[in-house]
Amino acid sequence: MMISLTQATLFALAYYEGQDDDSRYIDDYSETFDDAVTDIYRVPDSWDGYEKLAPHIAQRYESWVRDRHPIFIG
Repeated sequence: MMISLTQATLFALAYYEGQDDDSRYIDDYSETFDDAVTDIYRVPDSWDGYEKLAPHIAQRYESWVRDRHPIFIG
């Protein structure tokens, strides 16, 4: 599935920034790697890590599209 750069940017802002800096990305990241590390900055940058987090990102994106592109993901 191809999305436009504008659509990708709007999703990224809604997901990463969140309302009042309450990021859903950080929630998903913390949930995914909670048992692996005590500091989110210590998760290795790897395809394995990406594959663990990708389903969360995909689900958030699908919800964002279904909800007609809200400014923030709740």
